[in-house]
Amino acid sequence: MAIVVQTNMLSLNAQKRLFESSGGLNGALEQLSTGRRISRAADDAANLQIGGRLAGQFQGLNQAVRNANDGIAITQIAEGALAGTEKSLQRIRQLAVQAQNGILSAADKIALNKEANALLDEIDRTAETTEFGGKKLLDGSFRGEFSDGANKGQVMELDLTKLAEGFNRTELGLQGLNVATATVTGGPALAASDISGAGAYPGANQGIVLFENTYSAGERRFAVSNNAGASYEEVVVNFTGNGATDNNLLINAINSTLGGAVVSSAEPSFEDVITNGVQPDFRIAFESTNNADFIDMTAGSIGTYTSSNSGGSSEILSALDNALTQVAETRAELGAKQNAFQSSMRNMMNMAENVGGAKSKIMDTDYAVATADLTKQQIIQQSTVTLMGRAAQIPQSALFLLQN
Repeated sequence: MAIVVQTNMLSLNAQKRLFESSGGLNGALEQLSTGRRISRAADDAANLQIGGRLAGQFQGLNQAVRNANDGIAITQIAEGALAGTEKSLQRIRQLAVQAQNGILSAADKIALNKEANALLDEIDRTAETTEFGGKKLLDGSFRGEFSDGANKGQVMELDLTKLAEGFNRTELGLQGLNVATATVTGGPALAASDISGAGAYPGANQGIVLFENTYSAGERRFAVSNNAGASYEEVVVNFTGNGATDNNLLINAINSTLGGAVVSSAEPSFEDVITNGVQPDFRIAFESTNNADFIDMTAGSIGTYTSSNSGGSSEILSALDNALTQVAETRAELGAKQNAFQSSMRNMMNMAENVGGAKSKIMDTDYAVATADLTKQQIIQQSTVTLMGRAAQIPQSALFLLQN
């Protein structure tokens, strides 16, 4: 090997090795101090991209679990409130049966009715005030989606809009309930599904137009709609059999029920509706004397609908039973939804565990490996520094030759 002074190749080589060992030592220290195997793209570009996707899925799953927990809380609150409503309905039914005791005086029955109405007030209050996070749950407005996974479209719906106005006395069919007289009037709007029969009432031009019908004396019932058949209100009229007077009775009853001047004497004629397709402002199903049939004017067929809004002990108990059924069905649905949320949470937690493990293998520091690498790099660095000192002494051999 030549002895030179200008260029110390051994020193240069030692410097290069020192630079490499310093980089390795810094990398090992960074891994140990941060707990991450990949801190920047330069550390492992391909695995950084994969790990980023897994990190997003992992965090999304954990957040979805928290969302599902909120869904469970909502179902528990709503179901608990409905349990109170069901208890109140059971007590009202008990009072209705008690009111049929022949030994009770009128004052006794009035007292029973006061308790029943107090319970109905509580049912209304429960429907109005039950809420979660400022959102009302039982007023007929709540419909929400909750995460069922970390990706787009993975949602579970919770729908409490079964009753348009909520779980109050009106929607439960108990408006005007009076256990003292064994009557219940008003009630919720009938749904189109409550009216059945050939002709699928109402079609485009179906309806009975007033002012061209005569009614025999006695009670008749109608299902009337002013929202294109989306829902119906029941109207009960006790006709006198006096022609024009009967029409006025029906007009007034419909307008009172629907809340406004919906029907007037200016309504189109029967011929305009059936023959020319002119739409009246309302649609009406007319029951025959057996209170079971209505006439479908377009198809000329007979259909049926069911209502329990008239007086009598059997009717009031039937109305209460229907209300209890609606509440019980909703409670069952909430229970099933709660179980679904819990099942979804278990699945998402299992996925999060596996995704987190995969992310950890890619992104996290293996301290055993990193500590061994740190020790190796420290030894290499120390030995390199020592060799650099030795390499710096090599050119001094030229002085020895000059001295001799």
